[in-house]
Amino acid sequence: MYSEIFAELAGVTMPPPLQPPQEPPNFDTGRHAGTYLGHEHEHEVLDHDGVPGLRWAVTGSPAEVMPTAEGEYETIAAGKDLLLYREPGQHRWRPATFVQLPDGRPGLYIGLRADTRAI
Repeated sequence: MYSEIFAELAGVTMPPPLQPPQEPPNFDTGRHAGTYLGHEHEHEVLDHDGVPGLRWAVTGSPAEVMPTAEGEYETIAAGKDLLLYREPGQHRWRPATFVQLPDGRPGLYIGLRADTRAI
């Protein structure tokens, strides 16, 4: 609905939804593997026999009240520094982008947050 409104009123075309590539590119899981820490959450990049995995966990006091405080996303490589992930049973893919932060530390952008890799 929004895409139709934006197109008609502003001449703006919405990009198509993210989709995994037909052939997943080479992704160096070892380069990105580890735990990325955020405020009361963490993400862990895993290696499942050469296939990247992405686990999430809520930490701190919010974990005490969450019905589910951890899980693993369905994950596929989409570039050398890009994973696409989605929750089990969902259709929408979301990006997880690996970057080098200005201070030189490795980081992971998920949503609007940048998490730093624990050393």
